[in-house]
Amino acid sequence: MFDIAAAGLPLALAIPLGQIENAHLRLARRVQEMSQAEVDFTGPAGNVNSTGMLLAHIALTDWVYLQCIKGETVSEEPHPVLGPHEDAQGNLPAVSGVPVADLLARLAGVREEIRAYLQTCTEAEAQRAVKVPWWPEEATVRYVLWHMAGHCMNHIGQIDRLKGFYKQG
Repeated sequence: MFDIAAAGLPLALAIPLGQIENAHLRLARRVQEMSQAEVDFTGPAGNVNSTGMLLAHIALTDWVYLQCIKGETVSEEPHPVLGPHEDAQGNLPAVSGVPVADLLARLAGVREEIRAYLQTCTEAEAQRAVKVPWWPEEATVRYVLWHMAGHCMNHIGQIDRLKGFYKQG
């Protein structure tokens, strides 16, 4: 059964986390049956981010947002599992040949880290100010969580478009 509130958290955090979990579930359902060729497909002209690249990007970006929520410094160094933020040209790093199950497992691991941290938070902490280095102003924890859900949904739309192009052949 779908719900917008994740169980076991204060309501101000449960609803945005529920949205993230719902977005991740929708994403997993969309990609779990994709072939490796489809996961690696970079569009008809070969010049757009593949599903694999987008899955890796979502996992890394969610992890970075979690670091911001925790008040930790966001490192420019590549994450040991999730990889770098961008390649030498400033684009998403290439991801090819990585099984979709592995990419989804990375995303699930980050989601569990988010949930575990939020379980330590109080209702009042949902309103705590968070600094995201590339945003022009601070936002609340709650806002950052809502943004994470929206970010994932945006990339689901891109993946749906890629799937359509792939099927057209």
